[in-house]
Amino acid sequence: MSRKQETIDGILALGYEETHRSKKYRCFSRPQSPQTLLVGKSGALRVTRGPIAESRSMTGNKQHLAYAYVGRLSERMALTPETARIAWNDFIDGKVECT
Repeated sequence: MSRKQETIDGILALGYEETHRSKKYRCFSRPQSPQTLLVGKSGALRVTRGPIAESRSMTGNKQHLAYAYVGRLSERMALTPETARIAWNDFIDGKVECT
């Protein structure tokens, strides 16, 4: 599975919904969060709380790796948004090592 698909699967497992798809990005948000996650064609990850033009890159940082980690887990087991969030936090906190 590609890093792009792992990232998307992780975002979806965490309860985000795809809200928009353009030529450049797939956009994901969830009601309880003011941020929108943007996944580019090559798997780049960006985040914004406003217009896409004001987004900032998250590509390759720990959060991006955590979304991909949760995406890989979701391929192997059924995750609720709550268990996905626990796995995401464990990765961020360094309780899980994965590349």
